[in-house]
Amino acid sequence: MDGYAVVSSDGAGEFPVVKDITAGFEHDFELLPGQVAYITTGAPVPKGADAVIKVEWTESVSGKSDFVRLTHSVEKGQTRA
Repeated sequence: MDGYAVVSSDGAGEFPVVKDITAGFEHDFELLPGQVAYITTGAPVPKGADAVIKVEWTESVSGKSDFVRLTHSVEKGQTRA
């Protein structure tokens, strides 16, 4: 599922998208609180992330192309589908 890797304790809100992670590529990246990473189906969830929220549960942020608004929160280990 395409979506955003998140730190669940951050909750809903606006966050910078700091990395795009795609399937088939190794990465040595750690997500920090207050950040999200775009993630495609089959891509590994980065270190530091403890949940994934489906792209349909997000919105773009007007005037901030490198930010996304999470419209729902998730719990640790949850994938919001």
